Amino acid sequence: MSISPPSTCRSSKKGPGSFFAGDVEKGARPLFLALFLFLQTSLSMPFLDLFAQRDGGALTERSFQLDAGARQIPAYLVRPAAPGKLPAILLASGREGLTDSLRRFAREIAGLGYATLAVDYRGDHNMNGSPLLKEILGSAGDLDAAAGWLAAQPGIDPDRLGALGWNDAFDAVNVLAQRGKVAAAYRSPIESQTAMSEQAWVDIYEFFGKHVEDARVADMPARPDAPFARIVDIMRAINSDQGVRGRLARSLAAPPADAAAWEQARSDAAMIAEAGNLLLARQPPKGSAAGWRQRAADFRAAAQTLLRAMERRDFSAAQQSLRELPQTCAACHAEYR
Repeated sequence: MSISPPSTCRSSKKGPGSFFAGDVEKGARPLFLALFLFLQTSLSMPFLDLFAQRDGGALTERSFQLDAGARQIPAYLVRPAAPGKLPAILLASGREGLTDSLRRFAREIAGLGYATLAVDYRGDHNMNGSPLLKEILGSAGDLDAAAGWLAAQPGIDPDRLGALGWNDAFDAVNVLAQRGKVAAAYRSPIESQTAMSEQAWVDIYEFFGKHVEDARVADMPARPDAPFARIVDIMRAINSDQGVRGRLARSLAAPPADAAAWEQARSDAAMIAEAGNLLLARQPPKGSAAGWRQRAADFRAAAQTLLRAMERRDFSAAQQSLRELPQTCAACHAEYR
C-alpha cells in the first residue's frame, strides 16, 4: 500500500498483489478492524491480499487546492461510500510531497472506512528556526487550516479526527494533537513514504482504530443490560496475534507434539467457533440484521470446519481451514464495519 492519478467516483477490483508492494488499486469497502486478521506467522496472508477477490467499494476522490489562508496547498480527498458520520484522517506529506504513493495510502485508508485528506505539507525545517521566515515563507498554519477544513466537511465526525505525518511534517502533526485540533496523531516518526513496512501499517491502523475510530466509546453510557464485550472486543480477542487465533496459528506451525498439545489446539478452535455464537447475539452497527446473522453463521460454520479437523487431528486440513477462516471475516467486514 505505479498508479496513475485517480478520477472522481471510480471503483475497481483489487489485483492479486499486496498493498505494501504497491499492487493494490483500491481499498475494499470499510473493513471492521481488518488489521487484526493478519497474523505475523507462517499462516498469515499478506496484508490486504485477503480481500483480493472482493469487489472494491466506491470511493469518491478529489484533487484540489486547499485554501490555507495566506496561500493554497495541493490536497487530495478520498471518502468511502458509507452512511453516518465518518471518522477522518489527515495525512501530511513531509519532504516528499503529495506523491502517487501518498495518494495510494489515502485510498487504502479510506477503504477502511475513514475520510482521508492528504496534503502537500513539507514542514518548516528549511527555515533555520527563524519565526520571521516561517511567517513569510513557511507553512505554519497549513495543517491547522487543513484540519479545520476536514472537520467542517459534511458527513465528518469532528470529534474523530486523526493525523499522520512523514519526516519533516512529524512535529507539526503532533502539535495538532497537543492543541486539540485532532483526537490523536500517530506518535512514531516515519522517515520515508517509500520505505513503509507492513508492520508499520499494522501499527498505524491499530493506533487509529483505538484512538480515532473508538475515540468516543468511553464517553457513551452503557445500558444496565448491555453485554460487557463489544464486537470489536470479540474480534480483537479472537483474531489478534496475541489472541486465540494467533496462538492457534503458532501451535499449528508444526504438527502438535503430543495428545496434550492437540487438545490445547482443539480448545482454541472451539473458542473461535464459540465467537460465532457471540457475534450472532450482537446487533450489527449498521445494515441488515438478517444479513448480519447470515455472515456470523458463515463465520461459525467455517470455525466448525476447523474444529472438526482438530478433532480428527488432521494437521493439513486444520492448517487449510485456519488459512481460509478470514475469508468469511472479509465478507462481513465489507458490509458491516
